[in-house]
Amino acid sequence: MTSRPPVHLPVEIKTRELDGTLLLACVLAERGRRVLVGARHHLKHRFGRSVYLGRTVTASVATIYRRKRDVGNLVVALDEEGLVIYSREIYRARRLGRETVRIPHALFAWGEANAALWREELGDGARTVHVTGNPRFDLLRAPLREIYRPEAERLRRRFGRYLLFNSNFHWVNTRHKAYTRLPDPEDVASGRFPMPPFYNPDLARHRIALFRAYLEALPRLARAFPDLHLVIRPHPAEDPEPWRRATADLANVTVLYEGEVTPWILGSVAVLHHSCTTAVESFVLERPVLCYRPLVDEALDPELPIRLSLEAHDPDALVAGLRRLLAGGDAAGRAAREAHLRRHLEAVTGPLAADRIAGVIDALDPPPPPPARRLRAALWFGKKRLRAFRRRFRHKPFADLFPPTPAAEIEARIRAFGELLGRFEGVRVTELATNLYRIERHVRP
Repeated sequence: MTSRPPVHLPVEIKTRELDGTLLLACVLAERGRRVLVGARHHLKHRFGRSVYLGRTVTASVATIYRRKRDVGNLVVALDEEGLVIYSREIYRARRLGRETVRIPHALFAWGEANAALWREELGDGARTVHVTGNPRFDLLRAPLREIYRPEAERLRRRFGRYLLFNSNFHWVNTRHKAYTRLPDPEDVASGRFPMPPFYNPDLARHRIALFRAYLEALPRLARAFPDLHLVIRPHPAEDPEPWRRATADLANVTVLYEGEVTPWILGSVAVLHHSCTTAVESFVLERPVLCYRPLVDEALDPELPIRLSLEAHDPDALVAGLRRLLAGGDAAGRAAREAHLRRHLEAVTGPLAADRIAGVIDALDPPPPPPARRLRAALWFGKKRLRAFRRRFRHKPFADLFPPTPAAEIEARIRAFGELLGRFEGVRVTELATNLYRIERHVRP
């Protein structure tokens, strides 16, 4: 077994991150690394020499990254929400911690657009930025997308021909209201709701108005296409009840959050969205994409998913746009959209993002921090782990984002990766705890 440090890959949202994380784990194990994949709480306060992959560069994680580095870990990071951003200014304010982005030994950018933002912030430290893409999108490429084909066929049999709407209004329509990031500005001004961090009242007004416009438009769209099923798939942190109330009298509408999004996209006849990463995924999967944009604000509307879509600006245009897509009438603009996508998303072709990231990790060899700093950081982690142990039975509002997952499910996914790619022979899974797995390659003697 290699003496290189193990790699710790935390997962926050199972349906968003687990498959891509497992693919990266397999690539690392193939290279001789021991990998731990698990829910974030399992890996956040582990210490000892390892490589830790962070999934955000917000200011809130600066302390944990710095302590990880001080204790002797190699810290690397990407931004799971860095592909689709409202604007450069909002991204810098909300998601780019000035200290955080300087701590990792390596940063993995979605594409050149994401990398450019980080390089501008880092200046002379920009050498830590690597344009790799994200393993989540490796799963959308052939042949790996075939993993999702059987489930897509089951969804077609279950719903018939369906339009998928993947809602992303969780900042204004949150299941746990105390976590609302964009409450109504009037509620904030009156003191009825505390002001959240980085609160932007203009963005709040815009997103609330869009949410209400969608609640009004979707029932009309469903009535215009009685032979087409409309599947509304709320964000996992979103309250589904407003969607259910708005469509309660419509037999051809279903509101549910269930499973990975990729089979839902593959099984659909088209995808409807506003400013959602699903639009990018759908475009890569060659599904027709429609953006309903009843309110336009270039400073607040994410540019990438809109540029990849056919736009509609009022309910009549929405109905007409869907008719056009169902008739195959929007293929002409695909080449220009593909060129635009390439600036934002690396590894759509060529080596997998997982291979690119693993190559960077293998090349890292920084000197260890001084012993006194390692000791101070180890004591800090010890206190944090003790506090986490004492709080282990407290209610966690979003614990269902990574429900208990048996090792057999992990093994089946890794086996499917290996069969499709002709790789990962000998890669094995050991379940260490609920939602914590060791993945490594066993070599026959």
